[in-house]
Amino acid sequence: MGLTEERAISCPEEYELAIDSWCSVLQDMEDGTGKLRFTGLSNCPMYPIIRQEIESFNIIFGFPCDVGVTIEKCVEANAYYDLSEASITICTEFNAHLRQQFDNL
Repeated sequence: MGLTEERAISCPEEYELAIDSWCSVLQDMEDGTGKLRFTGLSNCPMYPIIRQEIESFNIIFGFPCDVGVTIEKCVEANAYYDLSEASITICTEFNAHLRQQFDNL
């Protein structure tokens, strides 16, 4: 899961919660055959990064079914999953939000 031993020592409750919450979910995802599929326009500046992330996820995880990924203009910085459509929408406004968070590190 990418949690370091240092994190386990400095934040044992958080570390344990993450392990309890995610390990079984992520282990189950090793057997799925579904993939993330980019279904949006490729002219968005976020596209190359999202494409790389999709490729990385598809190497590591399998999903119960294919999941569409789109980049759309929304009214807020957000990303969300739509269960009824098995799709992930990443709002273009999320880009500026993530860059601001990075700048604040």
